[in-house]
Amino acid sequence: MAKHLAKKAACLIGSAAVALSMTLGAFPVYADSAASAPELGPVTSKDVVYQIITDRFYDGDTSNNVPAGFDATLYDGTGQDLKLYQGGDWAGIIEKIPYLKGMGVTAV
Repeated sequence: MAKHLAKKAACLIGSAAVALSMTLGAFPVYADSAASAPELGPVTSKDVVYQIITDRFYDGDTSNNVPAGFDATLYDGTGQDLKLYQGGDWAGIIEKIPYLKGMGVTAV
């Protein structure tokens, strides 16, 4: 369980670091491949920024929701008990980039 909690904490810290750096203008999101995307630059006042809390956004990989040794009572996944883990992950964010782009989001 400690290993899983450390993994979740690392993911949350990583998410916070990405959100902070994007807020400060480091990484606008482009749905196209990196080769065809315009040069990355700072977020400007013309960008539409969408802030994501990874665990709450979208579950793109259900295989990592309740890993071996993890206390399954700490996972909800239905949105009914928000004090528990909900299962959102990087795979879910990546999967939803076209959706975000369709809403006009230019930076995450």
